[in-house]
Amino acid sequence: MIKIDLSENLIGKIQSDLFNGLSNLTNLSLQGNNISSIHSNAFKDLSSLRSLDMRNNKLHVLQAEKFQGLKMLTKLFLQGNRIKIINSNAFAGLDSLTQLDLSRQEIQNIESSSFNGLKSLLQLNLQWNEIRNLTENAFLGLGKVTKLDLRNNIIKDVEENTFKELSSLTELDLSNHDIGTIRPGAFNGLLALTNLSLHSSKVSNIAKGALRDLKALKNLDLSQNKIGFLQERTFENLTNLEWIGLHGNGIQRLEYNSFIGLSSLKKLDLSKQNICNLRAGVFNGLDSLTHLNLREQCISKIPQKSLSGLPVLAQLDLSGNMLNSMQFVNLSGLLAVTHLNLTGNRLDRLEPRDFTGLSTVTHIDVSFNRIRDIQTGSLSSLAALRVLNVSSNKLFSLDHNIFRGLNNLEKLMLQNNNLTSLSEGIFTKRQLELPIFLDISGNRMSCDSGLCWLKQTNFRIDDTAPECSNVDWSHMTTLCNSK
Repeated sequence: MIKIDLSENLIGKIQSDLFNGLSNLTNLSLQGNNISSIHSNAFKDLSSLRSLDMRNNKLHVLQAEKFQGLKMLTKLFLQGNRIKIINSNAFAGLDSLTQLDLSRQEIQNIESSSFNGLKSLLQLNLQWNEIRNLTENAFLGLGKVTKLDLRNNIIKDVEENTFKELSSLTELDLSNHDIGTIRPGAFNGLLALTNLSLHSSKVSNIAKGALRDLKALKNLDLSQNKIGFLQERTFENLTNLEWIGLHGNGIQRLEYNSFIGLSSLKKLDLSKQNICNLRAGVFNGLDSLTHLNLREQCISKIPQKSLSGLPVLAQLDLSGNMLNSMQFVNLSGLLAVTHLNLTGNRLDRLEPRDFTGLSTVTHIDVSFNRIRDIQTGSLSSLAALRVLNVSSNKLFSLDHNIFRGLNNLEKLMLQNNNLTSLSEGIFTKRQLELPIFLDISGNRMSCDSGLCWLKQTNFRIDDTAPECSNVDWSHMTTLCNSK
């Protein structure tokens, strides 16, 4: 491999004889110069060149046939120039090119002949340009391209059949645009596409059938858009889809059968919406769903059957909602759930039967609520529980044997409450023998002989000592040994 680095040398143009006799050269860097023109046949002797880096120069127009002679070139980096126009046959002769970076230019239009000759191209980067519209035949001749990056342009419209030539495309990024409506036929021909991002593209409407051809799609990012509601069967036919990101749209309601047909979906992110009510049947058909994120809504109750039809759901995030009592949270039917996040709601107590039927739950987070009381029996059905977070609530005391039945407990977080003491009786004899990580920091306790029992357990509390109201926690060992 032979390399030449001519970067940052104030070169203004590439003369026709600049590279004479360099037929063995494989890598050439011309980045960071002032190159504004390329003479015809400038690269004619570089028959072995594999990589050409012309980033951050001053090219305004890519003229026809300026890269003639680079028959072995596989990588061409042109990002950061000022290219506005790509003439027909600008890439003629680049039969072996697989990677082309045209990002950070001033390109406004893509003509049907812009990419003539790139029959081997696999990756095309057009992000950070000024492209406004995508028309039919824009990507003519790019049948082997697998990755297309169009992020951060100003695209307002994607016409029908725009991508039909890209039969091998697996990744398409259309994030950060002003698209509005996804038309029917916008993604026609993308039968191999597995990853599609429309993040932050001001999408407000997905026309019926707009996603019909995306039968191989596995990941769909529609987050941070303006979708107000999801119509029935919006995602019908996307039978291989495994993840949908809908975070931050402001969706107000979910229609019955909104997600019908998504038999392979594993993760659904519906966080940061304006959903206040969950209707029965909204999650019908999601037989493979393992993760459901409903964080930061205005949900105050979960009626019966709202979460039905989720036989393998393992993680449910209901944090940042308006739940004030678990009595209005119907989780019946969630037979496989292991992680339940209820942090940042308005719960003021935990009562018996609140978690009935959740025998598979291993992690519960009820931190940052308003809990003043955990009634005896509230946690008794959680036999598999390993981690319990009740931090940042308003607990003043804990009842005798309150953690009875939690024989698999590994981590208990009680920090930042109003606890003034901690009785040995809140734990069972078996629990006292477990190496439980116990966090009681941020409580104003009376550190006296009444806490000496902690020193006789296997609990790990050294690094999470409470704020003592009378003596320093570090003196507790001496105090207890003197008793």
